[in-house]
Amino acid sequence: MRSTLLSASLLLLATIGLAAGCSSDNRDRGAAVQGTGVGIDLDAMDKSVAPGKDFYLYANGAWEKAAVIPADRSSVGVFPDLRDRADAQMAELVTGLAGQETDPGTAQDAVRRYHAAFMDVAAIEKAGLAPVQGQIARYDRIATNEDLSRALGQQLRADVDPFNWSDVETPHLFGLFVSAPLSGGENEPYLLPGGLSLPTREAYGGAQRAVLQRKVTTMLRLAGRDDAAGRAARVVALEAKIAAASPDQAALYDFISAPSSWQRDQFARKAPGMDWSAFFEAAGLGGADTVIAYRGENISRLAALVGSEPIEVWRDWLVYRHLADHADVLPAAFAKAALEFDAAISGVKKARPRNEQAIKALDRHLGGAMSRLYAERYMPDSDRRAIREMTRAIKDAFAARLAKADWLDPETRDEALRKLSALQVGIGYPENFESFRGLDLRGKGAYAATIAADDLAYRRQMAKLGKPQDRGEWWIRANDANALNLPLQNAINLPAAILQPPMYNAASDPAANYGAIGAVIGHEISHAFDSLGASFDSSGVLRNWWTREDLAEFNRRAAVLSAQYSAYRPFPGVAIDGEGSLAENIADVAGLAAAYDAYRASLDGREPPVIEGLTGEQRFFIAFAQSNRSKRREKAERTLLLTDSHAPDHYRALTVRNIDAWYRAFDVQPGAELYLAPRDRITIW
Repeated sequence: MRSTLLSASLLLLATIGLAAGCSSDNRDRGAAVQGTGVGIDLDAMDKSVAPGKDFYLYANGAWEKAAVIPADRSSVGVFPDLRDRADAQMAELVTGLAGQETDPGTAQDAVRRYHAAFMDVAAIEKAGLAPVQGQIARYDRIATNEDLSRALGQQLRADVDPFNWSDVETPHLFGLFVSAPLSGGENEPYLLPGGLSLPTREAYGGAQRAVLQRKVTTMLRLAGRDDAAGRAARVVALEAKIAAASPDQAALYDFISAPSSWQRDQFARKAPGMDWSAFFEAAGLGGADTVIAYRGENISRLAALVGSEPIEVWRDWLVYRHLADHADVLPAAFAKAALEFDAAISGVKKARPRNEQAIKALDRHLGGAMSRLYAERYMPDSDRRAIREMTRAIKDAFAARLAKADWLDPETRDEALRKLSALQVGIGYPENFESFRGLDLRGKGAYAATIAADDLAYRRQMAKLGKPQDRGEWWIRANDANALNLPLQNAINLPAAILQPPMYNAASDPAANYGAIGAVIGHEISHAFDSLGASFDSSGVLRNWWTREDLAEFNRRAAVLSAQYSAYRPFPGVAIDGEGSLAENIADVAGLAAAYDAYRASLDGREPPVIEGLTGEQRFFIAFAQSNRSKRREKAERTLLLTDSHAPDHYRALTVRNIDAWYRAFDVQPGAELYLAPRDRITIW
């Protein structure tokens, strides 16, 4: 799931009401009840590979050999395919709006007008740089530190989310997140360091730096700057200093120690170099008494750069970043430069068709509107009920595992069960959709429409400041094929788009559904009790509710799992970071175990049927391995090994090595490559 580290950490338990206007359309969903179809992709399997040699290839080997990554993609697989399907469904809805009369202030009107503007490439080319010249002129007027600080404040957007999405990347020097503080209470602003164009700070010392310099040179040349190459060299040198002032990956994703609460008037003393009063006023945060500094020491280092680096270089950096961030709504030469950069970083060789880009742009800038349209069309009531029942079953299985964890102190166990029962679920879509009143896109071109939509999203987040946290708030779109944990809300979002084949199909045999979407649900549940999620209590407040002995035993088990994954080598000499991927690996192991228990319980003591020569247990585990099916370009895979807190999908499928039932299902004996002795199999929960 899109959960890097903490994302997807909590359970789907409480229910939410049906949002007004949502239909029960069963498009391509199958029957309304659990069926008897095999549910797995038999043609994807390679039965010449022994399950105990490479279970991923046994389940996916034929697909792996045949799969071709399109030139405009960096990967193919279950989740890219699910997202493509959701995009195609949205494209059908969006194109259906063309030519219709829509009321201003509605989701339909916002989507229709933005799509029309984005697709009008002739108008974009004709306008040239005219739409963006006003912003460039404002940057060019920066003459003092106060001016620069104000410009950086005006640039601030609520474009990061360290707790729900584990999204800590922003093209701006700082990013904003609005939620409750870790200690609980009303919503406050979190300020995060950002400003990097390359995937990691270490990349600025390698070959990718030259790739970035070509991109910056092209952007500045297209903007009409003289000596574009010289300016670009100075901009990239500035970004290299920003990188040196930035936290490393481990610190950036250390969500527990990263935030520190600063009074707004303390910033001038703790982070000298910027005019913080000008920054906060320009950002609309002048009335905030407290701002949570996320990695405050790095914010201080960035502020020092604002005060020490030449203002003319900062001006060029701001111009470059703005053009790069809006390349898709500027003339095609800008998008071409962005594509050349992406090709060097991730291996993508071709731009996606404009209509596909339009759906992605709508998701980025009008996600709430897209979510509503999708939910109203593609989330059947019957599927919501079935997923709710499956969730209850997996929750019961997880509770039983907690109850049987004899290494837990009774007080710790009681607190864990209390947290489990308090978790709030969102299935399919939010109870309340975002409002688009006040967003009038009439007469606006693609660039102006983008700015207007982003401004509305920022104002919406700012309006939450000082108010109680809404535990029912969604942080993901209904049309996003993913799952998301909300640790500060003790809640989870499971959107409609992931509840499709092959993750879930009402017509399929339960073994396949429990092995695929059931393992996802179990994964989300167990995140509440992983190496990070267990730091939050039942109300979403950061609090230690473990005994010292329990925590020591948990850490011992986790260390063994970390070592297991660190032994995997996706490329010669390149190991998985077992410690960095630990939270996700814990969730995979514990989630798969709970999903299996729930599947067995669903049979009420009966043995499942043999279908296509495969037992129920075999279908369950094959479905799990196939739900982790993916094929990536090497450049993209190597980048993810450095930046993603998940193990590569091939190795996530090997989670089965820790489940006793897998050995029985496939008769995996000592001597097999994947065989682990019972004492070496990791049971966290």
